[in-house]
Amino acid sequence: MPRLIGKIEVWFPYMDDEKEGRVLIQNLTDEDLSAIKSKALTERAVYDPERNTTVTERVFNQEVDRAETAIRTVKDWEGFFDEDGVKMECTDQNKARWSCSSQFMVFINGKRKIVDEQARERAKAASKN
Repeated sequence: MPRLIGKIEVWFPYMDDEKEGRVLIQNLTDEDLSAIKSKALTERAVYDPERNTTVTERVFNQEVDRAETAIRTVKDWEGFFDEDGVKMECTDQNKARWSCSSQFMVFINGKRKIVDEQARERAKAASKN
């Protein structure tokens, strides 16, 4: 019997070192991925002189994609600080700030793939029962 893939959450040490803090990562559903894509893709009207008409152009905003991915993937964190050493709460605004760090995005995307696979395996096992 097929089952939807539900949400699961797993704590990971940041950069595989507990002293560096830790992050609670959740899997992303198809609905989450669709919502991220719809926010990152925008349309704008552009004049096409060859056809003497206005055409719609789709534009992908990587900054929005990264921020939305971080916001939807990271559920909580511990041991994260700003540039001045002030502890940062796990808010959407702070997740968006951290999404500008390539190292952070590589980390959460790598861990998200692990959690995504765990969620698929759980759904597969549940469908066999």
